[in-house]
Amino acid sequence: MGLALDDIGESISWDETVDLVNQLQVEMGTHTHASTQGWEFPATYGEIVQQRLTQRIFDFLLGKDDDRVTIPAPWSAQPIASAEELADAERALERRSAIPK
Repeated sequence: MGLALDDIGESISWDETVDLVNQLQVEMGTHTHASTQGWEFPATYGEIVQQRLTQRIFDFLLGKDDDRVTIPAPWSAQPIASAEELADAERALERRSAIPK
């Protein structure tokens, strides 16, 4: 369905236009959503779950000396924590874990 700007107000109301644009922004698989979120490409919720699950399986199966396999995600791969913060969090997790290492 294609709409021109001239169609707004005539063949489609302004309210319906706003609703359609809002839906494009919240539907994860659209380019509009990806663009507004700063993602590199669109991905549905299911695709994101699959990417995260696959990444966790690779991380679990590979040893620390193996080359890391990175499954592409739509968001930036920039780290959100420093290496020191990650090491501190890992030590804290190991202290609280019910499963000994």
